[in-house]
Amino acid sequence: MRLYSGFIENYNLSSKQISSGMITSYSPSEDDVITTCASPGDVSGSSDNVKIWVEWNSSSNVWDVYVSDTNYTGDIAFQVITP
Repeated sequence: MRLYSGFIENYNLSSKQISSGMITSYSPSEDDVITTCASPGDVSGSSDNVKIWVEWNSSSNVWDVYVSDTNYTGDIAFQVITP
């Protein structure tokens, strides 16, 4: 088992995926466990109450990252635990 950490900077402007090459030596797999944490750019108001989830994209072998607020502009930190 290995643990990897990384982040998606400026979610609204980024690729919205956790992919190979984002983290040294990491190759995405549908067996991975992903944890996420939002870091809103605007912490006043409701932007600090965002839900995040990931879905395995088997056609591209990446984790697609989604947020519940389409106007979310912050960063997303993540950790990947591989089997």
